Amino acid sequence: MTARFGGSLSRQTGLLRYSSALGYDFDTFSDFLACALISPDRSSTDDGALAAAMRLFQNDSIDPDPRRLKILLSALLQDGTSSVTERLALPLVVRRLYTAWEAESFGRAPRLAKAASYPTAAKSLTLGGNSDVLVSDSFWMLDLFAIGYDYCTRLQDYDAFQVVNASKLETWNSLTEEEARTCLHTGARDPIRTAVGIIEKFESLLGNTRFPVIDANCEIRQRHLDAIASVLNIPAPLDTASLLDDRIYVDYLSKAIDNLYSRNDLGSISAKRACFSAMVFAEERTLRDAYGITSYAGYVREELQLAATVLALCDSASDAMPYLFYTRPSEPPPVSFLMPEDQVVSAFEEPGSVEYAAEILLKIGALSTIQSRDSSYVLDCALDFRQQVIVELS
Repeated sequence: MTARFGGSLSRQTGLLRYSSALGYDFDTFSDFLACALISPDRSSTDDGALAAAMRLFQNDSIDPDPRRLKILLSALLQDGTSSVTERLALPLVVRRLYTAWEAESFGRAPRLAKAASYPTAAKSLTLGGNSDVLVSDSFWMLDLFAIGYDYCTRLQDYDAFQVVNASKLETWNSLTEEEARTCLHTGARDPIRTAVGIIEKFESLLGNTRFPVIDANCEIRQRHLDAIASVLNIPAPLDTASLLDDRIYVDYLSKAIDNLYSRNDLGSISAKRACFSAMVFAEERTLRDAYGITSYAGYVREELQLAATVLALCDSASDAMPYLFYTRPSEPPPVSFLMPEDQVVSAFEEPGSVEYAAEILLKIGALSTIQSRDSSYVLDCALDFRQQVIVELS
């Protein structure tokens, strides 16, 4: 179940193109790896990693404090990450987070966000022609909390991580291409009118009878996100649908639409995808301006392409939302919070399951490094944490 950043040629190409759009030109993927900070290959305790990070500021007016920069690197690279997952910090995310930390007059840590998308298990049901609602969400969704909780622990600020529930955007993805194109052209090339039209269309879909299964699964995801956040005692997850009526969101959505119009390629791209990217652009910047979010964490397999698409809507690379990318096993065995315990035990017998669970539980503070080496203890700890979430759900 090991996942590596350079595991496929398409991913290498994607990372090179994304880096180029940010202003970093690498001739080969080897050049990229030499510049990027990737764990577990590089640790924050590695003098080479610190030296590389210090060089990022050599042309800036900021003279970074090596001790403070080392703490930030520890929070990003997350020392102790095993071969099961990796972290990738490009220069932009290091510089942006450190600069934000320096500018914070009260010493609060720069805030990191992670978006939770529509449940993968629910998508599988839909692809199979089944319209059933999920009974429970996946136990492995804990990994999106793990990266942020570890970040908070190392920076000693548990308000520094915000889970964002973006699952309701699946409703937009369920529109037909014709419906999306109608929305995109509603304003007759008037970005404000078009933005308002998109928001009104999206809001009209939420909670109506057209997509009841999606609505139900989004509600299940929100309940599980809330329960896990409560157990971990971190800020309650934010539903991105609550941003739609914010004037900041409307302004940024119209800006993204204006950029789409100016590119004049709407006839050659998917209107549904274009609108979706514009909505994510507006979401990121609303979270930045209204909630102090400095950077996003993103699963590279799912979010690299989206991050690159959203980046294309920016006026310049300096306006980009920096991403801390990570890898994870692509197909862990199905484990949900409410499945029978004997089925959980059987799933943990699958190769790599205990290692993946141990890493997650270690990062959310549910077990120690020594305990993580005992597979039976890892299973007991997983069952115990699962029970705490079940109590919150009930």
